[in-house]
Amino acid sequence: MTSLQGPERKKIPVVAPTNLPIGGHSRTILSDPERESTTRTILICSFLLLIALVLGIFIFLPAAIEARLTEERQNQAIAQKNPGASDQVIKSGKSPTPPVAEIGFKKETETKNKIKAEKILGHLLNLQETLHEKAVSKWGGAQYSKLLDITKTGDNAFHEQQFSKAATLYAQGVNILEELETVLPERLEQVIKEGDAALTLGNGVVAQQHFTLALTMDPSNDYARRNLSRAAHIEQVFKLLKLAKEHETQQRFKQSLTDYKNAASIDPDSELAQSGIDRVHSIIVEQNFNKIMSRGFDALNLGNFSKAKKAFQKARTIKPASKEINEALNQANEGLKIENITVNKQKAMAAERHENWQTATDHYASVLALDPDVLFAQQGKKRSEQFLQVNQQLDYYLKKPSRLYSKDPLVHAQKLLSFANSLENPGNKLTKKLSALATQIKQAQTPISIKLISDNATEVVIYKVGKLGTFSTQELMLRRGTYTVVGTRPGYRDIRKQIIVDGNPGTPPFPVRCEERI
Repeated sequence: MTSLQGPERKKIPVVAPTNLPIGGHSRTILSDPERESTTRTILICSFLLLIALVLGIFIFLPAAIEARLTEERQNQAIAQKNPGASDQVIKSGKSPTPPVAEIGFKKETETKNKIKAEKILGHLLNLQETLHEKAVSKWGGAQYSKLLDITKTGDNAFHEQQFSKAATLYAQGVNILEELETVLPERLEQVIKEGDAALTLGNGVVAQQHFTLALTMDPSNDYARRNLSRAAHIEQVFKLLKLAKEHETQQRFKQSLTDYKNAASIDPDSELAQSGIDRVHSIIVEQNFNKIMSRGFDALNLGNFSKAKKAFQKARTIKPASKEINEALNQANEGLKIENITVNKQKAMAAERHENWQTATDHYASVLALDPDVLFAQQGKKRSEQFLQVNQQLDYYLKKPSRLYSKDPLVHAQKLLSFANSLENPGNKLTKKLSALATQIKQAQTPISIKLISDNATEVVIYKVGKLGTFSTQELMLRRGTYTVVGTRPGYRDIRKQIIVDGNPGTPPFPVRCEERI
């Protein structure tokens, strides 16, 4: 293929118009912009010439034939009257006139050959015009040069009225053009490859030349159109790529990434820009990852496990599948667990010292949630729950001492008091509660003197104590509690009262009388 670049680029020779004054019209093989007009002129002239020939055959040729026949009849008549006349004609050295039929046949053959040559020429010019629109002169190479030579020789033959030869040469020209039309896709592919090569080297001018030619050869080629647009900016893109590479070499990766992205924004199809973006971005990501991991390990070494864990979790967003992160997170989590166990242990022990048994229990439970096998937490939780339960039961009786006035609660309170006194290190608060409960139990067990007054007519019964009969005044020794007193008297409505024995000084006597008649 002919080179398309450089100051020494050769131009495909253009056939200059050649007027052929044959039959009153001219023949021209053109390769310049005026071919279309010239082609129409040639075809019109040829058509007019053909009409003139037909008119000549039908109008003038019969008269010539008739004159020639008359002359032959006269010569035959002379020969019959004077047999030596024919010899005289021969001896005179004059050639006899060819027969009229021979003349007509020759004219007819020439006319057919001429029409044939013109028909082939028309087809040749159409093909040449089609390929001219596809810039065949720029990619046709030796074949196209050969075509120009053949058509020029054919035009000369036509000018010399060698129509058969001209037709043969024109037919050869048609074959060449058809071959060029066949190889057009191959030549187009080569032109595009050369454009791509120039684009890869950042040679925008040469790339534009090739892709412009490619679009001339195939106006619907989107690839050539897209790369022609790229070629217009490729030199600017290459400047940015060069600058990006320099920044990358000097490890100024942020500046390098910016330049690569700017290049890609101008030329989105640039593989160099995209590969540069991917490469530098990977480097920046790796640097950030290493920095974050380094901060995490520093915090780990300082015992700041919470900070370390946050750093490693952030690193995981960069490399989710990294085994290194998983191992680092395990270390941070283990450190956090130990730290939390220690903190909860300290808080639990402090809660025990202050006899805050619920708080102590919660902290020991937190330790066991982190590691259920921690022995001190197991023991501490059991101890705290025990003290918590004892305190809750003590509070139950201390808040309402009257519960001790019943037999079963009193027995339970006595057992509780005995168990609580057996605990080690009960603490000041618990000791005070135990002392208070012991006092209440003692009071519940100590009888108190009470006085009842009646009317000597009412039968008095105290449930769970016994029958008292009738009396006017009677003193009893009863334990603290609530008692039900019932009075009955014939002809009177029964009475039922509850008396509370609480040991409060100054308690007045309790009256028990049936006073409402029935």
